[in-house]
Amino acid sequence: MSRAGRLISMLDRLQDIRTGKVKETIRESRKKIELEGFIEDFVESLDEITLLDPESETHDYRSRVKTSIRDGLYVNASSPYLNSALREILRNAIMYSLIGTPVTIVILPKADNVQIDIIDEGYGIRAKENDRVFDPFSRARQPQIISEFGYGLALYLAKTEIEAMNGRLWFTSKEGVGTTFSIQLPAWKDAGSSSSSTS
Repeated sequence: MSRAGRLISMLDRLQDIRTGKVKETIRESRKKIELEGFIEDFVESLDEITLLDPESETHDYRSRVKTSIRDGLYVNASSPYLNSALREILRNAIMYSLIGTPVTIVILPKADNVQIDIIDEGYGIRAKENDRVFDPFSRARQPQIISEFGYGLALYLAKTEIEAMNGRLWFTSKEGVGTTFSIQLPAWKDAGSSSSSTS
């Protein structure tokens, strides 16, 4: 996807958020997602998409992605929106770390939720930039980040869409060491348990 195409796609997503369409679409599309298969398909799809800026030098980023997933984990979420959020976070993890360093996706149960951690060994985020990370049209001012092309929208969109699925998105980071973005989503509960597939 070209830079212009990516911007148009992001602005469409922003419009859906601002008009409330995202919440409605997610409410209608939420379902039981088995995460082991979902992540396997997600990683395989990286060969078919332009993850990084098409005008940047290309690299084999799929080989950098490692996974560690506990069997039998299910979430109540929307597949397209979860896919988009993971793609945005993974794009940042790869873009803001050195070529050849791994990006690891770790998935574990957490009480009534399932947590997905995307861990990189990249440049990290300066503490003074922490409050700006999820602001729309905002980017950190570190030289390694400014040197890469971006609109400052990806993480805002991902966070808002994850929250529309009754989830959470946050990060921990240390400059020069790396960053972990964490997503928590509601675990799927079968009919007859205290919660069902709707919320």
